[in-house]
Amino acid sequence: MNGIDPVAERALREAGAAARDETLASVSSDTVDDALSSVLDRAGRTDVDEARTERTDPSRRRAIVMLTSAAAMLAVLVAGLVVVLREPDGATVVTDRPDPTAPVTTATDAADPDPADPSPTTIEPAPTTTLLDPVAPEPTATSPPSTEPVTEATQPPPVEPEPPTGPEAAPGIETAIAYECADDLGCTSLGQAPSGALLATVPGRDELVRYTSDGTDPISIPVDGVDLAATETRVLAVGPDDTAYVVTQVGERADLVAIATQGSEAGSVVGTWPEAIDPSGDTDYVPTTFGLVPVGCCGGSATRPDPTELPVATWVDRAGDDIRLDTTATITVGESGNELVVANPDGERRFALPVVAQWMRGMPAVTPLDDGGATAVLWDALTSTSWVLTYGPDDLAELPRLDAGYLHALPRAGSSQLLLVEQGGTLLVETDRTVRRVAVGDVADRGW
Repeated sequence: MNGIDPVAERALREAGAAARDETLASVSSDTVDDALSSVLDRAGRTDVDEARTERTDPSRRRAIVMLTSAAAMLAVLVAGLVVVLREPDGATVVTDRPDPTAPVTTATDAADPDPADPSPTTIEPAPTTTLLDPVAPEPTATSPPSTEPVTEATQPPPVEPEPPTGPEAAPGIETAIAYECADDLGCTSLGQAPSGALLATVPGRDELVRYTSDGTDPISIPVDGVDLAATETRVLAVGPDDTAYVVTQVGERADLVAIATQGSEAGSVVGTWPEAIDPSGDTDYVPTTFGLVPVGCCGGSATRPDPTELPVATWVDRAGDDIRLDTTATITVGESGNELVVANPDGERRFALPVVAQWMRGMPAVTPLDDGGATAVLWDALTSTSWVLTYGPDDLAELPRLDAGYLHALPRAGSSQLLLVEQGGTLLVETDRTVRRVAVGDVADRGW
């Protein structure tokens, strides 16, 4: 019984002894006669008397009894062995292991029940376990079996996300454009070149920064020939050949310089117009074919800019030579009709202006769009409201309905300020020192 649990071995031995004693006590002459007759029938013998004579032989009777007892013991042992299962590594697992502290029932107790107890004493058969039943894996030294009760895993309740606040709550897509401010020197300003490149001033630094059209991949352009770091600067326009026209202002003096931003000439000043800019900020400067033409804040002609007005600065390329601008915009107001005209080498497109344009201040900032439409931002002096007008290429001369999508009030959120209308029709706005690209409807309320 090497490898069998001692408690189990003891229980098997006691059960076998009890079975043997019970079998010997239950054997009688009639039982022997019946068993002998059965054996003779199987062996083909018919001499019952001879068999009876053999039965009377004490030695044969003892052999028969021993054989019967052995058969009973063998049955008990087989049942016990089925209960005991060996693990592959030698560990023994006993199912329904007896409690070593419980009283042990002996063969005498089973054969001779207490006369005072009328109920017979029976031995309950042990539960059997087959090799198909699952066996618990053997515990190892590194992972001892857990004694903790098994509890069903539960999923934590879903957490409702809190609404974003601050810059994350702003609409649109954040760009890589850095927005900086410096005391008495203003903040970052933006302009877009005909090529789509974005150009920015950096307050307090002698440099410009060039970005791709999507506002990424910044390239610093050191500027020679003008002290940008000591003046308040802003991009007024970007002309042909991506030349930046930058206002430099100190006190009541505002000069205009043209700075190349491409090629080996990048950072060079290629044009200068001293005191060409109104320092009060009440004058708009409109890009025309030959240069920047001023439009005053109050009054003015019915056509803006005035075609008879001379430019305060002409367009030059990176080498400083004169160059012309292909696409321009003008507006006409008054009783003759309110319209916006965008001219380019392909011809003219005329867009109807709303009634609020009759009280416009100065010249709206008009951006011809890549798709043939246009976006204009104007100030309504009567209602003190900025309006964003968005036109598709097919909105032309017929006056749209008042609820049409072209008219928006700006801004919807006071925390955002408009920096630039892009040629693709989107807006660049600043919110909490972050520059984001948004659709017009994200920051302006539609209609009146």
